[in-house]
Amino acid sequence: MKENTFFNLEYNTQMTPSQKSRLKKKIELWNKPTNVKSIVVWGTNLTLGVSDKRILERHVYHMYGLNKYHLSVLTGLLLGDGWLRLEEKNRSVNARFGFKQSFEKFFSFWKVFLIIGHFCNSLPYLTKSISSRGTGKFFYGFCFQTRQLPCFTEIYKLWYVNGTKIVPEEIFHYLDEIALTHWIESDGSFKPDGSLVLCTDSFTIKENILLMNTILIKYDIKSSLFIRDNKYARIRIKKNSMT
Repeated sequence: MKENTFFNLEYNTQMTPSQKSRLKKKIELWNKPTNVKSIVVWGTNLTLGVSDKRILERHVYHMYGLNKYHLSVLTGLLLGDGWLRLEEKNRSVNARFGFKQSFEKFFSFWKVFLIIGHFCNSLPYLTKSISSRGTGKFFYGFCFQTRQLPCFTEIYKLWYVNGTKIVPEEIFHYLDEIALTHWIESDGSFKPDGSLVLCTDSFTIKENILLMNTILIKYDIKSSLFIRDNKYARIRIKKNSMT
């Protein structure tokens, strides 16, 4: 079997001398002895990536990974206002994740950024959009986007078909308590009668029913479907189902 010489710096021919030097310093840092014996849950000590705006070397892209907590958070956000984008026209190899919220939901937005910020190389920015109802009203908010990484490409394959976001058939296995919380925080709104409306406008009626069945079976949450503006399907959770 052919020997893998990628990390054997002496025989590696794929890297330039400067790349070898930088990687050697990193390896020495990683192997530096330490007396710390505390137990740290993997993925909980990740720092924000905004301080490093460099273009990553190819092998570093594949070192990024999502733990179960990240996957749960992303599941909830993708059911709401989160999105994945694979810019094939620009010959992008990997997808990036993006998330946008209004000013009113800043604290929820910032909490999400602190969770996903490890995969970003820039801070959130302000956005301005016009109402889709033709009123001419402008809406302001915050948005952030991650790097383009293989770990997001894998999720993109699950959530998108021909560039359109869908509800995966396996959503029952992904919609845990953490995902449900972030879905409600990012895309839910309470009504005067005490009910909760989830803005699932971008999904089909079939996909909405799949979501309704999932939360009923897993959490005994009873809901109904209603059509807004004779066009958009939304889920309404009854008040007595949340008490």
